[in-house]
Amino acid sequence: MSHPNPYGPPPSTTPDPSPWSPIPASGTGTEPTAPASAAAPAPRRENVVVRLLKGLVDFSFRRSVLVDGAGVVYAVCIAAMVLTWLFWLLVASLVGFSSAGYGYYDDELLAPWLPVVVLLLGWIPALLGIIIARVSIEFMTSTVRTAHETQASADLLRHLVARADEAAQQPDADGTHA
Repeated sequence: MSHPNPYGPPPSTTPDPSPWSPIPASGTGTEPTAPASAAAPAPRRENVVVRLLKGLVDFSFRRSVLVDGAGVVYAVCIAAMVLTWLFWLLVASLVGFSSAGYGYYDDELLAPWLPVVVLLLGWIPALLGIIIARVSIEFMTSTVRTAHETQASADLLRHLVARADEAAQQPDADGTHA
């Protein structure tokens, strides 16, 4: 087959050697093919609660509860940090605006500046806690995803080796083995 382009056929008609290619392996690559997404509808994503429950009862440990529930864990961490800051603001207000109580007529406030300090600076430990929680969750989810990707790569490699072994066992056109 001769092409007017001395560098070969245009890239759109060159067959892709990848096994995940939408171009069929038996064709020449010149016939139009539908994209892979048009061939099958996209799988429906399950509800987060359903995925978490399935992950909790998965005894083969193929599903990860952490990856499925990372957003929920992060939201709980943010809520906990904000509630902790508000709790300390309440405690600072109670302590700061209470009287020293040295005597019956002594109405001197113990530390009226304490609630102001907690209001102005108390968000810093809360923000640091949120950052630490985010980094920790990202580290754990990336570790789990790396493990899943490694397992998928090992399965694919095992499959390709099995196909290569099968191909090596089949006789060639001249009747000899490869």
